[in-house]
Amino acid sequence: MKKKSLAGVLLICSLCCAVAVGMSGCGTNSGAESSASSVTSSASSSSASVASSSTSAKTDAVADEDAAVAKACAKIGIDVKEATDSKCEKATSSGKTVFNGFVHYDEFDYDFQIDAQSGDFLHWDRITSTGEMPNWEN
Repeated sequence: MKKKSLAGVLLICSLCCAVAVGMSGCGTNSGAESSASSVTSSASSSSASVASSSTSAKTDAVADEDAAVAKACAKIGIDVKEATDSKCEKATSSGKTVFNGFVHYDEFDYDFQIDAQSGDFLHWDRITSTGEMPNWEN
């Protein structure tokens, strides 16, 4: 027995529903009409949720240094303009493009690393501020 993919099952359901709905316009009126429309709406919502989940994965990517700092500020719970100081640079780590950054707010320094493709924080550290910017030249 072959496994059926979700997309294939949804396609078949959609086609069956379209045929059932088309038959209702020909004078054939049965109880299948209401069940066909409920199947169509559930198939539509299933395919919409699949599409939205793939779209949300793309929107989590971080495009540049400013976006990385903005994402870190959002994690802190502040607006970018509230940060006293910040620094961010694009780098490569283990074959991935990442953003290494630093945000100073209140009496704390927030050190972070974000995966550029997924937008996930790979490193997050909050320490009491020394008043100096980090030296990444080492």
